[in-house]
This record gives sequence, C-alpha cells and structure tokens, in this order.
Amino acid sequence: MSYTFGTLPDVVQGVIGTVTRGFGLAFAAWDLVRDETGTVWVLEMNPNGQWAFTPDRDDICRAIADYLEEVAST
Repeated sequence: MSYTFGTLPDVVQGVIGTVTRGFGLAFAAWDLVRDETGTVWVLEMNPNGQWAFTPDRDDICRAIADYLEEVAST
C-alpha cells in the first residue's frame, strides 16, 4: 500500500470540516481514496484515528499541539 500527498477539491474540504464540527470534534482522521476518474470516496472518519505512520506526521503533531495551545489560552 502506498500513500501520496494531494489536494482535495474545495467542496470535499468543506464537507470534511462541516461533518467534523457537526460531531463536535476538533480533530478527525479521514480515510479517503481517489479513484482513477478523480472521484474522492470516504472510507471512514475516526475521531481518534491513526496517523503516526504517515509521512507528514510531524506537521499533524504540530497542528494538534498548536490547536490545544490555542484552546488552553482562551
């Protein structure tokens, strides 16, 4: 299995944000697949998903830490 960096269409990003916030979550790990036609398929959304194996794990760690720091200061 391989993973690649990519961008999501704005509408997909919007839906992900709306659904995540709709569940009252600040973070969710989404498993997505893009098929050969470019269609993005949602496999699942996990409120505490695994992401430490991903190549961008350091960026994810920083983003979560920044968010928690921001929330703690309000």
